[in-house]
Amino acid sequence: MPGHGRVIQALREPWAIVLLATCLTLLVLVESFLLPWAPYFLLYALLALAIPLWTRSYRFGPVRELLKDRWKAITLCLVLTFAVDLGLTAIYGLSLSALGLAGDPYYDLSAALEALARAAATRLGITPELAIGLYALYVLVWAPVGEELFYRGYMYGELEERTRPSLAALISTAFFGIRHATHFALLSPFPLVAALWWSFHAFCFGLVMAYAYRSTRSLYTPMLAHFLANLVSVLLSA
Repeated sequence: MPGHGRVIQALREPWAIVLLATCLTLLVLVESFLLPWAPYFLLYALLALAIPLWTRSYRFGPVRELLKDRWKAITLCLVLTFAVDLGLTAIYGLSLSALGLAGDPYYDLSAALEALARAAATRLGITPELAIGLYALYVLVWAPVGEELFYRGYMYGELEERTRPSLAALISTAFFGIRHATHFALLSPFPLVAALWWSFHAFCFGLVMAYAYRSTRSLYTPMLAHFLANLVSVLLSA
C-alpha cells in the first residue's frame, strides 16, 4: 500500500532513526521504574526486533556463499571481537584490583550486575539465582539477535546508505553504548562508574560489530560474534 510504503521510507531517514533510537533508550528507563517486569525490558526488546523486521533493514545473504567467499573476513571479525571484549575486560579488572576497588558495585561492573540481580529478585519476588538466569537467557538468546537487528541492521545499515560509514558507525554505536548504562536505572545509588565503563565497553564492542557487518555484508557475522562473546562472558561469570 502506498501509505505503508511512505511510512517505511520515513522510518529509514536519519532523523527518524535517531528519534526512534532515543525513544527506545528512554523506554528502557520507563520499563526500569514503572512496569511490573522491571528491570527486564520486554517492550524495548519487542520493538527492537519489530522495527528492523518491518522496515526490512538488514542483509543476511546465503550462508554457503558467506562461508565460501568471506571466511577470512569472518575469522578476522571473530578474532577482533574477542581481542576487544576480553582485552578491555582484563584491563579494567586489573585496574580495579590495583586500585583496591574490585567488588565495589559503584566501580566494578560484575559487582553492579550482581547488585542489579539482587534488586530484581527483591522486586519480582524471585531468587537472585533465577534473576541471574533470566538475565543470562536475555543476553544469550535475545541480545545477539535483537541488538544486531536494531543497532547494526536498522541503524547502521540505513544510516550508512544516507551518510558516511564512519558516521553511521559512531551514531549507531553511541546509542548501543548508552543503552547499556540504562540497565542500572533501578539501582540506588546509581553505579555511575560501572555504568560509564559498560557504555564505553559496549561502544568499542559495537564498533567491531559494525565493522563485521560492513566487511562481510551479512548480519550473520555480528550475530555469531555477539553470541559467542556473550556466551564466554556468561561462562566466565558462572
